[in-house]
Amino acid sequence: MIQKPVYRPDVFKIHPVWNAAYSGFYADIPLNTNAMHQGDKLRILSRWTSDLTGNTDLIGPYYTMDYNTNLANLDIFNVNGNQLEATGWHASNNIVGRPYHYVILYDATTNREITRQRVQDGIDRPDVANVYKNILAASKSGFDVKFDLTNVNLGHNLQIISRYSDGANGEGHNLDYWFPPKRLVSGDLGNYGNLDNVSINNGKIHFTGWNATNYSQLEPNRFLILYDVTDNKQVAFTKLSANVQRGDVNKAYPSIQGAGQSGYDVTFDADNLTYGHTYALVSRYSTDSNDNGNNGAHVDHWFNNALVFNQQGYSIDSLTLENKPAKNDLNKAKVAPKADVAKSDADAKKDADTTKGNDSKDPQTPATINQLTVSGWMASDASGQYPNAYVILLDANGKEVTRQKVTLTGRPDVQKAFPVILNSDNSGFSATFNLSDDQLKQLQKDGIQFVLRYSSDANHGEGNRVDQWTHKYAFKNNKFVQL
Repeated sequence: MIQKPVYRPDVFKIHPVWNAAYSGFYADIPLNTNAMHQGDKLRILSRWTSDLTGNTDLIGPYYTMDYNTNLANLDIFNVNGNQLEATGWHASNNIVGRPYHYVILYDATTNREITRQRVQDGIDRPDVANVYKNILAASKSGFDVKFDLTNVNLGHNLQIISRYSDGANGEGHNLDYWFPPKRLVSGDLGNYGNLDNVSINNGKIHFTGWNATNYSQLEPNRFLILYDVTDNKQVAFTKLSANVQRGDVNKAYPSIQGAGQSGYDVTFDADNLTYGHTYALVSRYSTDSNDNGNNGAHVDHWFNNALVFNQQGYSIDSLTLENKPAKNDLNKAKVAPKADVAKSDADAKKDADTTKGNDSKDPQTPATINQLTVSGWMASDASGQYPNAYVILLDANGKEVTRQKVTLTGRPDVQKAFPVILNSDNSGFSATFNLSDDQLKQLQKDGIQFVLRYSSDANHGEGNRVDQWTHKYAFKNNKFVQL
C-alpha cells in the first residue's frame, strides 16, 4: 500500500485530472526468485480500491516486465600476476529459475572450454541497478573471478562466458552471455632464439644465447632448464635475475618487445650429466615466479641436442724409448698390476692379483732397463662418472703387456680446442713403462698400441669403463712411429 504518493507535476501538466499531481508511486516489492520458474510472467498492477487490503473494487493498469533483455559488460579482462582476472556484470530478467551463476573461460582459438568458476554471491552493482531499474537483481549482478593460468595460451583468442543455469554444475537450461574474444599478447607471436655457445670447464656446463618473444610482455619470469631427453626428465633449472643485453637481436627483431634484453648466460653443475645421454636446453617465459615456472601460463623455446654427452678425444703427443741404468727406483715399475683388456673383469682381476708385472725384485737385476714413455691427452665425457684414468700398453695382437694408472694434468689448450668435452681442461697424461729386453724386442718386432681408459675401479682399472684405442705404432729408425 502506497502511504506517501510521489509528487508528479509533470503528469499533472499533461493530464490535469484529479490527483494527477500526486499520482507517482515508489515501492520495493520483495521477490523470492528461487521460488519462481522459467517462463513465469511478472506484471505490476497499480490499484485504487476502497478496500484497505486492496482486494476489491479493482481499478488500475498492468505493467508487464521485459524478459528478453540480456545485458552485460566486461570491465576488466587482464593478467594479474599469475592469474587471469575477469570483472564485470550480467543482468537479465531471465535469471528466474536459474540460481547458479558461472563465469567460464573459453579458448576461441581451439574452441574449447578451459575452466569455469561459480559466482557464489553476486557483487553489489548499484550503478547497474540505477541504469536498469526494470531488471531483476541488477543490483547484485556483478562478478569478479580469477583463473589459474596453468595451460592457458595468452596468444590465443580468449573469451569469457557469463552463465545463469538451473544445473548446479552449470549444465542444464542456461542463459549465456558471450563477451567478445580477446588476444592478450599483442603483435608478433613468434618465439625466436639461438644457442650461441656451449662449453664445459671446471666441472660446470656453460650456455650462452638468446630468446625473444612478445609473450614476455605478460610472462615476465624467465627460466633456463636443462632437460635430459634420454630419460625424459628435468635435470636442473635456474631463474634468471638479469638479462643479457643483445643489441644485435633487437636490430634483427624490432617487432619483439624486449628483444634487446633477450640474452642469457647460465651455468649448471656437470655432475648432473649422465654419460651417453642427450640434453636439451629450454628457455621459458612464465607468469609463475616460483620453482621452474611450470604452474602458470608459459611459453618454451627448446634448443634440442644442446649437448650430446658422449664426446671424447685423445692425442699422443710424445712417444720415447730410453735405456737407462737399472736403479732400485727405476727397477720398480710404477704401474698398476697387469690385466688383459680382452678378458672378463673377474679373470682380469685374478691376473692382476697374481702378476708381478715389471716389479724387479729378482736378485739377478739387469744392469739397464728399457723405458717406454708416452705422453699426451685423453678427454672423455665419461670422466665424471669414471674418474680413474689408465694408460694400457698392448702388443700388436691386442694383448695387454702392462698398464699404469695416471694422474691427469692441466691442458688449457685442449679445453680451448674441445670446449664441450667434460674435464678437457684437465686431460694431460704421461706414463712410463719399464720393459724387459725380451718384451722390448717382441714389441719392436710386432708393434704396439695403447688403450686410454676411464674406469670406475680405482685399484685395477676394470669395472665400468670407457676406452679409446689409439693408432698402432711400428718400430722404425730406432723409434716407434704411428702407422
